[in-house]
Formats: sequence, structure tokens, C-alpha cells
Amino acid sequence: MRCRKVRDTAVISNQLVVTAAYAEVDFDYGATESPSANIHSNNVYIGNIGARSGWNPPSETKNLAAWYFAQTGVQNLMYNSAVTRPNLAGYMTFADLPGQFSDPTGVYQPGPIEGQEYNIKDGQKSGGGAAAFADIVAGGGRGHYKVRYDGTNWRRCG
Repeated sequence: MRCRKVRDTAVISNQLVVTAAYAEVDFDYGATESPSANIHSNNVYIGNIGARSGWNPPSETKNLAAWYFAQTGVQNLMYNSAVTRPNLAGYMTFADLPGQFSDPTGVYQPGPIEGQEYNIKDGQKSGGGAAAFADIVAGGGRGHYKVRYDGTNWRRCG
């Protein structure tokens, strides 16, 4: 499955029983076009099982915020494909969260908007919380956190 300019889409309940030579899901398709066709927003990918090939993340990782992943991935990953990531859940960094980078053209996932939640792989507590799961989060650490935007800060919620 190739993803090119995907917006407002739900990919739900797939059982892809394929052994692909490149990748089961390619989130980077169209990235070499000029202008890039690898711009995504407001998508969900839920309930994917069965395939044996890896997932190809977008080369522009700011596109990861455009996807919500739940119960997804590759079972029994076989290293026959060029891509060996079993899924993209938790692949995003703090720098890829909406609002953490300049987006003058408005092509990436809008935000930050109060209530947005993402899983990041490089979080660290920055203080400001009364409980362990209310800490303000910054990037640059090794913490795998679920973060939620509270209208002012990204806070750890899981």
C-alpha cells in the first residue's frame, strides 16, 4: 500500500497477507517529486495484521503527526523487504509534533490544538506538573511518552 497526499482518511481493519519486496506500507511515496507529494494530514490507521514486510516511514518525519496508529504492525516480520520497521507507532520525535517547527505554507498537520495526542520516542520531563503524568515534556531525552497538548504545553499523559 502506498500513501501519497493522504488527507482525512481512515485505513481500518486490514489483513494484508503479502510478502512485499519493498514494504507493506510506504508512507514516503511521492517524496522525490517536486513539489513533494508526500504531505499528509488528519488520518488514522487502525487494525492492521498479517503481513510480513516492513513499513517505510516518511522521509519528512513532520508527516508522522498526520497519522494516528492503533493496533497496527507486522506479525512475524521477515527480512525479505527493503524496509524493516514493523510499524510507525512511537516513531515520532518531539521536534515532529505540530507547532515545534516552522510551517509557513501550512501543509503539515495543523496544530498544536488542545487535546492532540501523540506517542514520541525522545521525551524528557521539563517540570511544571504536580503528578508524574502531568509533567511538561521537552525533546532530547530517551523517554517513550504519550503526550497531549493542553493549550499551552505538551504534557506527558502516558
